[in-house]
Amino acid sequence: MTRKPDNEGLSYAEVRAEFIKRGTTLNRWCQENGVVRQTAEKALKKQRNSQKAKELRNRIFWAVWGA
Repeated sequence: MTRKPDNEGLSYAEVRAEFIKRGTTLNRWCQENGVVRQTAEKALKKQRNSQKAKELRNRIFWAVWGA
């Protein structure tokens, strides 16, 4: 079983690796959810830290480690 990290402690590499472990990619998730991949990348790398970026990190977190 994979460790569920703290939402704010996510790294871009961890997120990408977890998507791959689950047989998909961050890029595919972005396409399916109408998110520009570069925006997701910048949010995950905390190059953007607005409320929307935090909400996007949360959406990605729950997509990978939620429910």
